[in-house]
Amino acid sequence: MQVKEKIENARFLLLQEQSRFMFIGSILSSLGLIVTLWGAVPKHILLLWFGFLTLYWLGRLYHSNYLLEQLQHRSPTVNEKRYFYFYPVVSGIFWGAAGVLFFTPDSTIHLVYLLMYLFGIVIGSAVSLSYIRWAFPIYAVISILPISILLMGDDNESFLWIALTLLMGILAVIAISHNVYRSISDSLKIRFENEDLVETLRRQTLALEEQKEVAIKANQDKSRFLASASHDLRQPIHSLSLLTDALESQITTAKGKSILGLVRNANDSLNHLLGSLLDVSKLDADVIEPQIERIDLVALLSNIADNYRLSAKQKGLQLRLHLRDCYIDSDPSLLSNAIMNLIDNAIKYTSKGGVLVSVRIHGEVVKVQVWDTGIGIEQKNHKKIYREFLQLGNHERDMDKGLGLGLSISQRVLKLLDHPLSLSSVYGRGSVFTISIPLSSLPEAPCLEPSAEMLPFSWEEARKYTVLLVDDNKTVCKAAKLALESWGYNVVTANGIEDVEQIAKNKKLASSIDVIAADYRLPNNVTGIDVIQRFEILSGYKLPAFLITGDTAPERLQEAISYGLPLLHKPLKHGEFKMVLRRLLHN
Repeated sequence: MQVKEKIENARFLLLQEQSRFMFIGSILSSLGLIVTLWGAVPKHILLLWFGFLTLYWLGRLYHSNYLLEQLQHRSPTVNEKRYFYFYPVVSGIFWGAAGVLFFTPDSTIHLVYLLMYLFGIVIGSAVSLSYIRWAFPIYAVISILPISILLMGDDNESFLWIALTLLMGILAVIAISHNVYRSISDSLKIRFENEDLVETLRRQTLALEEQKEVAIKANQDKSRFLASASHDLRQPIHSLSLLTDALESQITTAKGKSILGLVRNANDSLNHLLGSLLDVSKLDADVIEPQIERIDLVALLSNIADNYRLSAKQKGLQLRLHLRDCYIDSDPSLLSNAIMNLIDNAIKYTSKGGVLVSVRIHGEVVKVQVWDTGIGIEQKNHKKIYREFLQLGNHERDMDKGLGLGLSISQRVLKLLDHPLSLSSVYGRGSVFTISIPLSSLPEAPCLEPSAEMLPFSWEEARKYTVLLVDDNKTVCKAAKLALESWGYNVVTANGIEDVEQIAKNKKLASSIDVIAADYRLPNNVTGIDVIQRFEILSGYKLPAFLITGDTAPERLQEAISYGLPLLHKPLKHGEFKMVLRRLLHN
């Protein structure tokens, strides 16, 4: 089988494997949409639409399972290939019909929810449908075009701009999907070329060094692919995060706040997955410097456990603590991250019984242990579990179980802290991970005054300040401006270094700026550092500033941090933007 044929076969297989996740996403999204619009759209229309959508997906899942079995050992036929365009067309028709059937121009809030769900379901399919070249553009256009036409035809002039913004956003996501398609094609090409090369090397008994070089090249390609895909996907998620912050002050009903909370939780889940990739990139870049301090271990573990009690309870598990009062020397943030990954992993892979976090003291060494009564780990796999993206108990690739990065990150973080990590496990009965940490030798730290971010937030206080916001992505810039203005800040926007130069030369305008928030990567190879320095030179003002980036490439992180500016990563967590502004403005 030729490489081209292998790539095509693999691409169709990957698309079929996504069907179950697309089914779950589509059904959950449709249920959320029905709940949201239950009082605004006739119920029989909602139920009929959902019923036909469910029947379609059940038929599609059955057909996908059949194709998965058939395509393991052969390439798809011409007729079978047509289904990979037929299904996106049908799915697009369902969501396009939703935009028409559920269109409520007289109820702005319901229209906003409808647009959020439609745009969200399209973004959610950007990667899943990127395996086939034209599948996603067809699906996106069919899904969004009908409601865009309705918006443009309405008498409300604001709807025209919403429609244009929606279409521009879809074009941007289509461009991102095309980049992902090319990255996938390159990745598959490298994969099969490497497989052929390894087979050739095996037959010809070439040196192991050549095989090692091939593996290194493949790993570098993987890192570049992850960095590129992560950056592109962070932009719309970052915009959604800012828009939910801006929308918070506009929603007054309890139901609206509840739905907004669900939207924020979904966005936080995406942020968590991308955050795992960012943690790996930071470790690869070697930009993490531990800040060692004296830690009350009981308080640290109690706070961590509180974050997981609900998830343990939802699975019917007991989360217990067996602690001893002691103090250790470590970086509280890094150590918490490592322990949280261990507890999170224990809960995910335990179906009955519980999880125990214990502290034991042996001489001058404290042993923090995470016990579980889960599936256990076979001895032969004890080293494998620390590999990135490997999940021994998740062959079906359940996204609720993450990306398979938790144990790898924990091991690397603990190695950085010089806290050895060990494993003991009985297959089928459970596991225990042990972290060994020396007892504290540092003096007890004095009590400190509350920091700026701990003080209550005042809108009147925010109105005193003006933020210079620099971002070339107009959608992100508009979303950030809305969020900042909703908090009471004055905002001056710039899309590149030329705009910043004009602002800096305007002495009256420049003197009103209090803080600069700049995107790190700007057009024409300009960085956020460049625009901050240019503003300082032309205006004569040295202002507090920080950078925002969606780039996870190790070399980019090293470059940004070397300048000593605070660096936030897209998509921002809830309240993170507000907190860094307060810290800079109160120093």
